[in-house]
Amino acid sequence: MNDSQEELLADLFGDAGRPDARARQREALLGAVRRRNRMRRWRSRTAAAGVALAVVGLWWGWSSGWGGAGARLAGAPGPMIARPEADAIAPTELPRLELVATDPRAVEVVHSQPAARLYREIDETELLSLAGGEPVALIPQGPGRAELVFLASEN
Repeated sequence: MNDSQEELLADLFGDAGRPDARARQREALLGAVRRRNRMRRWRSRTAAAGVALAVVGLWWGWSSGWGGAGARLAGAPGPMIARPEADAIAPTELPRLELVATDPRAVEVVHSQPAARLYREIDETELLSLAGGEPVALIPQGPGRAELVFLASEN
């Protein structure tokens, strides 16, 4: 190595000109670690406060009646949802038994079965013969699969 390279390395890694360099680096590192830990504590405390507020909000809303009929918890403060007045409901007599007749001509029974294979697999020779003399290439795509590519087609 020449002298300029050695001087550069000494400036970069040596502590000769800067006796407090290690102390400053250590303080900078400790400051970064302290900031990271402070942010972690702040995030966890904020999340805990958010969960507590959500629980209180849900309990408050549930006990105030927006949860539907009978939504108030037993012993929880807040009004119970009132039932509708009796004159708002008009009862109607329904027949006990009602006969339903079906026209037998309107019913059609359909029997189904699994579909048969609607196609026939062909081999490579039959596939190439379907190309009609045009230049094609058969590119394998895996076991038992290939892609037919037309090389010089106007289509």
